[in-house]
Order: sequence, then structure tokens, then C-alpha cells
Amino acid sequence: MAEQKIAFLIRSLDVAGAERQLAYLARGLKAKGVSVTVGVFYGGGALEELLKSGDVPIVYLEKKGRWDLIGFLWRTTKWIRRENPDVLHGYLTGANIVAVMIKPFVPKLHIVWGVRASNMMLENYDNLARLSFKLSVWLSRFTDLIIVNSNSGYDYHAANGYPSDRMVVIPNGIDTNLFSPDLSARQRQRSIWSIDEEATLVGIVGRLDPMKDHRTFLQAASKVMSKRKDVLFICVGDGDIKYLEDLQQYSEGLGLSENIRWQPGQSDIENAYNALDVLVSSSAFGEGFSNTLAEAISCGVRCVATDVGDARRVLLNDCVVVPPGNSSAVADGILEILDSDEQGNSKYKKSANDHIRKNYSIDKLVSNTLNVFKNRL
Repeated sequence: MAEQKIAFLIRSLDVAGAERQLAYLARGLKAKGVSVTVGVFYGGGALEELLKSGDVPIVYLEKKGRWDLIGFLWRTTKWIRRENPDVLHGYLTGANIVAVMIKPFVPKLHIVWGVRASNMMLENYDNLARLSFKLSVWLSRFTDLIIVNSNSGYDYHAANGYPSDRMVVIPNGIDTNLFSPDLSARQRQRSIWSIDEEATLVGIVGRLDPMKDHRTFLQAASKVMSKRKDVLFICVGDGDIKYLEDLQQYSEGLGLSENIRWQPGQSDIENAYNALDVLVSSSAFGEGFSNTLAEAISCGVRCVATDVGDARRVLLNDCVVVPPGNSSAVADGILEILDSDEQGNSKYKKSANDHIRKNYSIDKLVSNTLNVFKNRL
């Protein structure tokens, strides 16, 4: 591709993993001299400021709800014709489907999909989600390139009918300057949460979704408490209020009321990581490349993670990988880390940030993307 002019398309720029990755990539490409524009279905997301600070233009396509289909497709097509990019890069299923549907109206346009998940247990979701996945499998043949952020995601989608000859793996990029060990951030965040600086704190960070399997985390917390009464637990993330209430009621039934905190998601999530002694990722399915794991590791936090997605590839030996859905294994992993020596933890903080910087930097994400575009489009 001689000239690189790229338009990205995504539902919103709310604070979440895929949205943050798009912002990192768009900013990085812009810094390399690539012409970049980002189109959003819905405006108002907190990550818009990250793009604006990098001089990346945002186009608001003003989708008017779920059933605004024909009008929305026409507005998006007009934007692409006006912008005349070489590449339209969708992020996540909805934007990917829209990108392919524009192709007949702009025949020379290269369509790139961004696929973030793996091993989706679709029975846990509604009929629309299942239909969207089936539709994406059929439409994937009309893409020019499909970028998957994990090896597990590649295997899953190829097995379900995506064209493997058009798929390539590019892992996520992490801002290792932002996500780095920070004692002052630890102190500030604990003060905000009203948690003593010396307390032992184990947490789960992520949206409230069945995929994250908070119940296994809560069961593990109960098992840890039976051996270590001094440990506090925290769940950080947003989601459906009814699901939150169900989890809170479940935790009360496990006797966790005095030892657990519930906090909403926050834009400065790096401070939340730094406040933790151990991060737990108890996901049961669906993870590809876990931003949460990589960001926490970059902050020098040791992790216990279920063997889902590419967790084994991201984690260091000082972390613990356990089977999904096994609360006893999660509890044992937490205790193993808490019982480890302080000197080892200090060495880990430096090596952990170096590991992410070497293997999963934003620079690497940008250069890998440019190389793939150059060689495959």
C-alpha cells in the first residue's frame, strides 16, 4: 500500500480494553505521519480525550439506537467517501459488520477487522449476540485482513469458519510509562478507597460480566479468609446493576461482608493496579489478550489468572496460572504469592515492567500493524 490513510470505526470510546487499544494505535500511527481518522457510532466516551491530545480527528456518526440501520449505514458511507481512506479498520463485531457492508459502495477500500475475543461461550449471551457472531463468520470472507490480538483468538475464529489465510496475530500494546510501579499512586488510591496502607489487598479489575466469573473470585476469597483473616478483597468495575446486586448478595452468603469492597471502574486504572498486592483474573472464557493482566504486570503486581486466552504467554513465572472455574486453585495461588518473600517481590516489579516493555509495547503494536498493512494489503 503506497499511501497510508486509515479510518477506524468503533461503537464508542468508553473506557474499555479494545477502545483503549484503538486509541493507542491511532495515536501511534498519527505520530508516524499516517493520516488517521476515527469514526464512532456514539460520542461522549472518556477515551476521546486521549485521541484529541494526539491530534487524531474524531467523526461522530450519531447512531440513533439499535435499529437505526439504513440511515446510519448511509451516513457512515458518506463519511468514508468524503474521507477516501485506503483502509477502513473496524474494531469489535458491530463495527466490523458495518465496515464490510460499506465495501460495495467503495470498491477500492481495504477492509480490516479487529477481533479481540476467543472461545466465546455464546450460550451465555442473548440471541442478537449469537446472530451477530454467525453473521460475522459469513461476512469474514469479504475482508482483506483480520487482525486478531491473541493466538487463542486466531485458533478459535479459524475453527469457527473465519478465513485463516486472511488472519494475522498482533498482540495488544501497553503504555509501560503509564502502567508502571508507583508507590505514591498506591498510597493515593488506598486513601480514596479508605484502605490502610499496610493492609493486604487482593483484587479483580474488569467489567461486571459473566465472562469474568466473579463468583469464582468470591469463592476463592472465602477460602483464603479461612486461612488468612487479615486479607481484604476488592472488585473494581462497572456493569449491570442487577448483576452487581446478585454478586454482592452472593458474597454476603459466603461471609465476606467485612472483608470485601466494591468500587466502580475508573479512568486512572493504573492507580487501582498499584494499590493491589495481588490481582486475580478469574475469567471463564472469552479472553484473547487480557489488557488487565498485561497492565497489572507492567505495574509490578503479581497475578493469579485462569488458563484462558493467551494468559500463559503474557504471565511471568512469578505469577500463577490455574484452571478456569477452580476456586480452590485460585485460593492456593493467592496464598502462594502472599507467602512469598518481599525481596522476590521487589525484583519482580522491575522485571515485570521490563517484560511488558520488551514484548508488548505500544511501539511494537504500531510497527507490527504498519508492517502487516505494507505486506498484506
